[in-house]
Amino acid sequence: MKTCSRCYIQKPLHEYSKGYTFCKSCKRKEYHTNPKWKKAQNINRKIKYAENEVYREIVKCRSLLKEAWNNPHRKNKTFLAIVCMDSMQQFIKYIQSKFKKGMNMNNYGKQKDNWQFDHIIPFSSAKTVEEVKKIMHYTNTQPLWRDENNHKRDKYERSK
Repeated sequence: MKTCSRCYIQKPLHEYSKGYTFCKSCKRKEYHTNPKWKKAQNINRKIKYAENEVYREIVKCRSLLKEAWNNPHRKNKTFLAIVCMDSMQQFIKYIQSKFKKGMNMNNYGKQKDNWQFDHIIPFSSAKTVEEVKKIMHYTNTQPLWRDENNHKRDKYERSK
């Protein structure tokens, strides 16, 4: 247990990012209310995108996945080649077969009670562009509730 230096509430250690004296919820509030911090984050992301080819490939793959899912009627040849599927309908059927109770095509996204795509082997484990493409394979992709996905991310980051 640790006491947050901003809200002064005692919380378990997993509620804190490594090296911070304030909790993740206070950190999120700061991010959403401080335009200077947000601008600095965007600049850092642009620099990382320009310099790191693995990060750039991860961003592109995530973008392809989101675009293909939101527009399944379009030809998504690049995406389908990366996930090793013949058609978007085939990929949709595969993901639907992995749905948990309450998941459907309409509750995908960033909202609190929605599901997200999860990669069983996370992107952050990739060291090369080829590894990123292997991680994008459809058998490594599953739907996961947003909170579960965030919890999984936290566990992986803590184990690094």
